[in-house]
Amino acid sequence: MKKWLMMIAAFFAVAVPLWAQKSDADLEAMIMQKAQAGPKTIDLGSEATLQLPARLLFIDKETANKIMEARGGGAEPGRYGIIISMEGWMADLGYVDSGHIKDDDAQDLKADKLMSIMKKVEKEENKSRRDRGVAELYVDGWAQEPNYDRANHRLIWAIKVHSAADNEPMINYSIVALGRKGMITTTLVHGADKLEAAKTSTNDLLAAITFKDGNRYSDFNPTTDKVAEYGLTALIAGGLAAKKFGLFAIIGAFILKFAKIFAIAGVALLVGLKKLFSIRRRRDEDDDDDWK
Repeated sequence: MKKWLMMIAAFFAVAVPLWAQKSDADLEAMIMQKAQAGPKTIDLGSEATLQLPARLLFIDKETANKIMEARGGGAEPGRYGIIISMEGWMADLGYVDSGHIKDDDAQDLKADKLMSIMKKVEKEENKSRRDRGVAELYVDGWAQEPNYDRANHRLIWAIKVHSAADNEPMINYSIVALGRKGMITTTLVHGADKLEAAKTSTNDLLAAITFKDGNRYSDFNPTTDKVAEYGLTALIAGGLAAKKFGLFAIIGAFILKFAKIFAIAGVALLVGLKKLFSIRRRRDEDDDDDWK
């Protein structure tokens, strides 16, 4: 019991300053109310299943989209959810119904060309952000140049990013797992000094995802299945790398700070912490009512 109370005290030592920012506090409470702790089997619809390991939290699609929107990003219809780790990283997990993507152009992946395209997108997006009064976002270069694992049909890359509102550099480590009719996308956000840890964590996470029977890349039926109009190069340049980095630069800092709270609290305290967040939130609401 004494150890439990000490952990709760440590938790509040970190959490109280965050509650001063009510919007972040609301998001933290939302995470704790909706989180599913591993080990647990998570059904990912008709495409796949996730064997969520211990020490990880899974945040469902609806809640994840609300969090992303609240932090200046966007909702994704194909998002499965967000995963938060006690090791201090977060991952966005989703599915794109793209059609079957042929990998004939795997040998044509040109890192310099792809980075040039992303820099052009960055300028266009930042002009729009300035007009909207939103913090600008920047790609700082490759942390790992794109490469394709032909044996497992996985496209892998990592970029360094930062936001003008928070100069803390981050890594977006991405793996796309190609399936029969589309692709599962995993983008893991970690500190810029954690490339190898991000690489290991992303691969471990992807290994925990299993395409359901009939949805594997090898199950492709050329007579009935839709084929995507683009290959691997356009996949990166056309969206997954060029357009999504901003989302994770925005959400990354918030989630990584929350992960520290999660690490202090521990999975065993998840239920108790949900209650604590709820109590603290009600107190804040009561205080707000007193001033009305």
